[in-house]
Amino acid sequence: MNILNKLISWLDRLAPINIPILPLHKEGGSKQATQIPEYKTKFASCMDVCAYIEHDKSKKDWYQDTFIMVDPGKSTTIPTGFCLGVPEGWEVQIRPRSGLSKNHGINAILGTIDSDYRGQVHVILDNITETAYKVHHGDRIAQMVPKRSKRARLIVVDKLSETERGAGGFGHTGK
Repeated sequence: MNILNKLISWLDRLAPINIPILPLHKEGGSKQATQIPEYKTKFASCMDVCAYIEHDKSKKDWYQDTFIMVDPGKSTTIPTGFCLGVPEGWEVQIRPRSGLSKNHGINAILGTIDSDYRGQVHVILDNITETAYKVHHGDRIAQMVPKRSKRARLIVVDKLSETERGAGGFGHTGK
């Protein structure tokens, strides 16, 4: 790593990136507010992302009656209730939550929020079990982490350089 990259890495750790967030729902009447993603521990790398599911708090059992079902073997898109203004040169990655994956077989599909996207953030949940799973308002469904993003220029060549690994892939290096 050259000195410039080390300096950038060091500065990134000192000063967090500012990312504008637009909550689409505010507390009031029978509606609940969007939950803003947050770091749950001092040294967490990712912010937890919660589901925003339209509901009516004036109903007695609104929490039990309001959910999005993720059917067995299916994928479902879950709204979060917020939009992001990711700065140019950055992206925000959506990642699975390990506990949700391990304990319930529900995986957030890895996703990217590009710096030019301004719509509501959604999370794709994949149910790899044989049991339906209910997602309620406020459930932590994914994690998000900002990452630097650099555009690449692809250069067409007639041959690639040789490496020890070569074309070996999909488990080529062992267990």
